[in-house]
Amino acid sequence: AACKAQGYAVTVSVVNRLGLVQILIVGDGASPTGRSLAPRKAYTSALRRISTGELNKRVSVPGAFNPLQFDAQLTIERGGVPINVDKETVGAIAVSGAPGGDKDEACADAGIAKISDRLK
Repeated sequence: AACKAQGYAVTVSVVNRLGLVQILIVGDGASPTGRSLAPRKAYTSALRRISTGELNKRVSVPGAFNPLQFDAQLTIERGGVPINVDKETVGAIAVSGAPGGDKDEACADAGIAKISDRLK
């Protein structure tokens, strides 16, 4: 809803803690690439238990461990955010299709904020 209100046609994916897709919502006019990228972002965030933007920062450090070498489903494209209950990651939400990964991540954060009271 946050992306749509800003005029972005996006795809949203929600996965469980194992990275398995539970929901895939494709907005009217959303790019076809979002159907594959949003689930990958959510998968990455759920398994790594951090945002994809944070993973991007970590693997960009010279000599840093890069898990992308071992799992072709992982991505460092911004827009994936873990869903946490207390300190446990129970899944992730990801957005693809806004004009830039920072906007994808902001939309995913808005989704988390919308449900955060229900997660406690």
